[in-house]
Amino acid sequence: FVIVNLDTFGDARFDYYALVRSNGSHLDGSLWRDPESKRDRRIAKLTVWRASKDSVSLRIPLKKMRLGGKNTVTFRWFVQTLLSGDKCRRVCIDRVPNNGAVTERNGKPEPKPTPTKTPDEDPGLHQAPVDPDPTESPAATEAPTATESPAATESPAATESPAATESP
Repeated sequence: FVIVNLDTFGDARFDYYALVRSNGSHLDGSLWRDPESKRDRRIAKLTVWRASKDSVSLRIPLKKMRLGGKNTVTFRWFVQTLLSGDKCRRVCIDRVPNNGAVTERNGKPEPKPTPTKTPDEDPGLHQAPVDPDPTESPAATEAPTATESPAATESPAATESPAATESP
């Protein structure tokens, strides 16, 4: 699984999440609203693709989410990957950035995420517990990149922002 958590309301909570899952031969993506006191609600189906066997990319339609400001598009995000396999017999959880979130203002991330080693690249990295504290990163991961984010002159209703992450 790949989860992209998004805060578009500008408060402490993350209001939406994009969920990518695989059935072994096909990737499926969906955008969900995560209200504080109600059940999560599916908002949209997402376009998901793999540029290589080590990556997954998705396009998140900003027009489907509530964003603040007419001339400024600002949101925060972080990515989690949950995987299991030969090198992760239990569920391994990676998080990018390791702490906090990346803030995007008019399509420019602050701070810019930097790549870190994955368990495949560095066998010394440990496996994460199944239910880690969501504010801590149990292991390192490849940094996601955001491209085609909205420019300052574009309307959020007419743009899409893809997010990508490398999966070990």
